[in-house]
Amino acid sequence: MAIQVVNHNTYNAKIKQNKQQPAAPENSFSGILKQKIQSRKDGSAKIKISNHAQQRIAKRNINIANKDINKLSNAVNLAKKKGSKETLVYYKNNAYLFNVKTSTLITAMDNNSMQGNVITNIDSTIFM
Repeated sequence: MAIQVVNHNTYNAKIKQNKQQPAAPENSFSGILKQKIQSRKDGSAKIKISNHAQQRIAKRNINIANKDINKLSNAVNLAKKKGSKETLVYYKNNAYLFNVKTSTLITAMDNNSMQGNVITNIDSTIFM
């Protein structure tokens, strides 16, 4: 067993080093997804996708095209106008859970993942 003597500066440097995550390569799933979201005509993303949602989308093989992102964005804007805080958008046999205030996709579920689950802490549902 080896013991390493670590002073305060070394310890802080190691913490910073561990917290830094490399940027997603452009050809990775998350890199492509971010490009699609950001490649809007106005140059701004209308919705954000959390890391958790990116993992669920990839794991469950949910395909989201640019037109789907536009429709989901419109649904979030509608929920925002109605004063919603957390909304579930049901679109193309998939469920998307959004934080309306930040326009962030929290998670995504396909039809199989929804079976037998209870979705809590939402105050609105939008069927599209």
